[in-house]
Amino acid sequence: MNDFDLQSVLDQIMNGDDDHAPLVDKKQQVANPKDNNADNPTSTVPVQIRPTPTSARSRIPLRGTELAAPKQSVTAPADTTTVTGASNDEKETRVTGGVLVAKQTVRPQAATLPVDGLGDESGQDVDINVAAGRPPVVSFPRFTTEDVAAQLDIRNFATLCRLKVRKWVGRKRDKGAAKKAESDHGSVDGTYTAYKKLFAGTEDKLKAVNSVLDSARTRHYQMTLPWSTMGMDDSGRRDGPRLLANTLFMEYITEMGQAKQLVNTKREELREAFPELIKEARRNLGEAFVITDYPTPDDLESMFNLDFEFSPVPDGMDFKGLPAQQARKLADALTAQRNKCLEGAMQDVWRRMRDVVAKMADRLGDPKHTFHDTLVSNVRETVDLLTHLNATNDATIESIRQRIEKDLCKHDPNTLRNDLRKRQLTASLAGNILEDMDRKAGSFS
Repeated sequence: MNDFDLQSVLDQIMNGDDDHAPLVDKKQQVANPKDNNADNPTSTVPVQIRPTPTSARSRIPLRGTELAAPKQSVTAPADTTTVTGASNDEKETRVTGGVLVAKQTVRPQAATLPVDGLGDESGQDVDINVAAGRPPVVSFPRFTTEDVAAQLDIRNFATLCRLKVRKWVGRKRDKGAAKKAESDHGSVDGTYTAYKKLFAGTEDKLKAVNSVLDSARTRHYQMTLPWSTMGMDDSGRRDGPRLLANTLFMEYITEMGQAKQLVNTKREELREAFPELIKEARRNLGEAFVITDYPTPDDLESMFNLDFEFSPVPDGMDFKGLPAQQARKLADALTAQRNKCLEGAMQDVWRRMRDVVAKMADRLGDPKHTFHDTLVSNVRETVDLLTHLNATNDATIESIRQRIEKDLCKHDPNTLRNDLRKRQLTASLAGNILEDMDRKAGSFS
C-alpha cells in the first residue's frame, strides 16, 4: 500500500477524477477573516440509546443465537442497550456478545410527574425535559443580528463540506429466528425482529474498517458546524452539508485523506483474510450459516468508502436570468434561510462550549467523582477549535473562550486528581463561567 500523499489528495479535490466533476474551482480563493449500507445501515430512523433497566430484559439462547425475551423481572446483562425509535413504539435490544439482535414492539409509558409538572415531591423545581429523559433546554444569545447579517459574507469565512460514508456491518435479517422466538413465547407476528451477525466471534477485521469510518465521521462533526434550517435536534445538526471554516480546510483534508488511506488499508486486510473468516463463521454460526449471505472478497471494495466534497455557500446573487422581481424575492428568501442556518451554527458553537464547561463543573465539583483524562482534553480541544468556528466573530463567545482557556486548561488531569485545592478551584471557576453563560443567554430570552 502506498504511503499517504497529501498532494495527490489535493489534486483530486481540486481537479476531480475520472468519475467526478471538479469539487472546487482552482481559481477560488480561500479567505481567512481572522447506500446498500449508506452511512449507518442500522439507523434508518433517528434513535436514542439508553441503558436497559436492570429488570427489563433477559437473554434466551437459540441455536447459537441470543434474543431478547418479553419483559421479565430478571437482571439484564451489562452489555445490553435499548434503542427507542422516533415513534417510541418500538424498543430494540442489542446483545453485543450474541449472534442476533431482537426488537420487540412495546407501548411507551408516560413519565410520572407531580400534578403541577413543575416540581418533585420535595418541592424543588425540576426541568421537565430531564424528568422525561431528555437533555435540559439550553438558552442561547442572539448571534445573527441585522447588523451582523448585513456586514458578514459567510463565503469569506467558510465552505460547505459533505462527508459521504459507506460501510457494511456484516449483519443479515433472520426471519426464521424471529418466527421461532414468537412461537416460543406465544407472541403475535411482528413482535420480534432478529439480525444475524455474520462474523460472530471473528469480527475484528470487519470492525477495524468500520472503526476508521466511524472515527472519520466523528472528526468531521467536530471540525464543522451544522448548516441546516431543521433546528438543533440531532438530525438537523448532522444531516447534509456542514460549514467548514476556511482556516481549517488544509487540516481537514489532511485528516480525511489519511483516514481514507487507512480505510483502504484495513479493507485490503479484510479482503485477504475473507476466505478464512468465512470458514470460521461456518463453524461459529452452525446451522445459522448461509453462504449466500456473504459477499465475495472482490465485492468488499464497493461496500466501504470514505469521500468528501465541497461547495460554496449559496448566495442570493446567484439567481440569474429571471425577471427582476422574482429574482429579488428568491434572493431575499435565500438570504433569510442562510441567516437561519448561520444562527443554528452559532448556537452549536455555544452549546459545545457550554457542554464541556458544565461537565467539568459537575465532575470536579464532587471530590468522590472519578474522571477520565478526556475531561480536560475535550475542553482544550474545544477551546482550540473555537478559534476557527466563531463564524460571526462574536465578542461574547471569544471572551468566554479566553476565560475557559485561562481558567480551565491550566492543569493536567493528574494534578486535578491529586491536588484537592486546585480541583475545587477549577470546579468553582467552571461553575462561574457556566452561570455567566446562562445569564447572558437569559438576557436575550
